[in-house]
Amino acid sequence: MLVIMLGGTSSSYDYDEAGSGGDVASGPVTNKDLPAKVKGYQDLVVKECNAQGCPDLVPYILAIMSVETRGEGSDVMQSSESQGHAPGFFSPEESIHYGVMALHNSQKTAKSLGIDMSGVLLGYNFGSGYLQWLAKQGLTHSTTKTADVYSKTVVAPALGNSSGTTYSYPNPVAIPYNGGYLYLNGGNFFYDLLVGQFLKKGNGGGGTATGNKIIDEAQKYLGIPYVWGGHDPATGLDCSGLVGLVLTKVTGKPYPMFTVTLESQGTPVSLNELQPGDMLFWGAKGASHHVAFYMGDGKVIEEPQPGDVCHIRIYHDGNEPNFAVRPNL
Repeated sequence: MLVIMLGGTSSSYDYDEAGSGGDVASGPVTNKDLPAKVKGYQDLVVKECNAQGCPDLVPYILAIMSVETRGEGSDVMQSSESQGHAPGFFSPEESIHYGVMALHNSQKTAKSLGIDMSGVLLGYNFGSGYLQWLAKQGLTHSTTKTADVYSKTVVAPALGNSSGTTYSYPNPVAIPYNGGYLYLNGGNFFYDLLVGQFLKKGNGGGGTATGNKIIDEAQKYLGIPYVWGGHDPATGLDCSGLVGLVLTKVTGKPYPMFTVTLESQGTPVSLNELQPGDMLFWGAKGASHHVAFYMGDGKVIEEPQPGDVCHIRIYHDGNEPNFAVRPNL
C-alpha cells in the first residue's frame, strides 16, 4: 500500500484509451479466487466495514488484502507505513481497521468528485492526491493511461525518479498494456486491475417490469414487525410470509408462505445473475430456513428475525444467501 498525498498540474496528455483500466467492478460485486488465508479474515472485515459504515466495501477490502499480502503475516493490509510505522508494525485487527479507513476515505473523496471505482482503488494505493489530480484534469473516469501518467509525472519524480526510469514488471495485467514495466519509485499504476482479479460483477439492477413490481410491492411492508408464522401485515410477517404475500399480491394467484415450498415456485438462477424480484434462500436446498427478495443495486429486502422489522440491507454484509430462484409468474 503506497500512499503519496500529491496533487499535480494539468498536462497535455491524451487520456482517451480503449480497453485499459476503466470502471473496474463498479456496482454490486462479489469475490472470486480469494486465497484461503484471506477468507479467514472475512468475518473481521465485515465487522470493521459495518463499524465504519461501509459494508459495500467488504469485497473490495478482501480483494485488496489478496493483492497486498494474500493474508500472510500480521499487517495483512500493509497499513503500517501509511500511518508512519515500520512495515509489519500492525496486528491484523489494526491493519484491517486502517485499511478500511483508507479505502472508505478514498471512496468518499471520489464520490464528492464524481470519480469511478477504479479511481477509488488507485486512490487507496496512491493516496487522495490522485483523485484531486484527476479532478484537475477534468476527468471522472480513471484508466490505466491516467494512472500511468500520474505515476510517471507526479509520484516517481517526488521520490527521486525524474527521468522516467522503468523496471521490468512481467505481470499478466501489465503485458497487454506496455509489455510489462513500471516506473521506478512510481507505485503500481495497474493496482485497480490487480484488485479486479479478485472481484466479479453482480447484477446492478434494472430487471423486468414484473420484477420491479415485486420490489415496489415489497417496500409497502417496510417497518412491519417480524412475527414467526406471520402471514398478515396487520399483525406481523415472517420471512416467507412477506415473500408469499408479495407474490400473491403482484400476480393475483395464491403463493405458499413457507420457505421450503417457495423454493419450487420458480427457476434456479446463479447468484452472479440476480435481478430485482429474485428470491434469495439461506440454507440447503430442500431445507432452507430464510427467504428474501433481491432488490437490485446490491440490496436485499427481508423480514429478518424476531425483534426486528421488514427492512432493506446491503447484500454484501457477510450474510449472503446460498441460492436463488426467479419466480415463475
